[in-house]
Amino acid sequence: MSFDFSELPRSSPLSAEQLQQVFAELIAADTWHRYSGSYGEQLSKLLREEYQAEHCTLCCSGTMGIELALRGAGVRSGDEVIMAAYDFRAGLACTQLIGAQPVLVDILPEQPVINAEQVAAAVTSQTRAILVSHLHGCAAPLRQLREIADNCQLSLIEDACQSPGLSHEIANRVSDAVVLSCGGSKLLTSGRGGAVLTSSATIAQRMRIHTWRGNEAVPMSELQAALLIPQLQQLHEFNLARAAAVQGMLAEAGSADMPFRILVTDEILQRQADHAGRAVAVYYKLPVLLPSAPDPQQRQRILQMAQERRVPLGQAFQALQTCSAKSRFRAAGSLNAASDLADRLLLLHHSVLRADDAGDLLQKLADILS
Repeated sequence: MSFDFSELPRSSPLSAEQLQQVFAELIAADTWHRYSGSYGEQLSKLLREEYQAEHCTLCCSGTMGIELALRGAGVRSGDEVIMAAYDFRAGLACTQLIGAQPVLVDILPEQPVINAEQVAAAVTSQTRAILVSHLHGCAAPLRQLREIADNCQLSLIEDACQSPGLSHEIANRVSDAVVLSCGGSKLLTSGRGGAVLTSSATIAQRMRIHTWRGNEAVPMSELQAALLIPQLQQLHEFNLARAAAVQGMLAEAGSADMPFRILVTDEILQRQADHAGRAVAVYYKLPVLLPSAPDPQQRQRILQMAQERRVPLGQAFQALQTCSAKSRFRAAGSLNAASDLADRLLLLHHSVLRADDAGDLLQKLADILS
């Protein structure tokens, strides 16, 4: 079951006053209906500055952004793309759509983080790219993956759809392309939308060739861009507030015997921000690990109780080897850690991380999971 967010308090990144200001500006300028304009240009500029990239391609979704990044990296039918077996299924689907083969590698035990050693072992002569995500407040090991990519002449694509504004110190931002999502539940949201950032003129040109069909085939609108600009300007402040809330929850959980464990990195235990004031962990969804995997009926009861108590708790991602026919991917190893995490993990939506009642939330979780 999926959580019904309509019953939760308002969690939009923009206040009603900010929304009214954006719409008033759009009406006064009469630009909201244009194919392109100053809002898209301003958003692109802000994103290029944020990600220290030379090119920004705005698009209709993060999923489309992944496809564009793969195409920009030169991935073609018959190529291989290495990715973690625990991840959102968009990367798997986009790779298969192009005609390439996903190569699934395992994650680190009890962490939604790709195992870099297994990535190195999975490379073949057909491998074209590595696609890796920052998930649930945990950063992917980009520096290790960059070394592998350079040694094997591969492209490294960074899926940052869950982690906009993540510290450059933590991410070690060395990827060839970064993908963002602005979907309805995301930390930056315009209902739909996405972006791809790159400093490679070749990647940018390939994406442009694919999307230009007399006009932009997969665009972000001026209205969407206008809504995202003020959100981007306050993103770091909100990321830090969410990180502080997680630290508060950890402190509360540490003083009680809880029937679950909140998964966090060592970095968030030590500090919230880097030297530039960016959050060292960005939480779109907070991972809650159970001591053992509930059976399907028990999982449904847990999610139903969470709905009734207005706790936005949802299921983890499926292990990707369960989302596709075996003939459509290659498994590099057992993928046991990915299966275990998918079975034992639940996710708290970020809307609860700007609330002041962390202790009350933890007690509700404990009651639900006991």
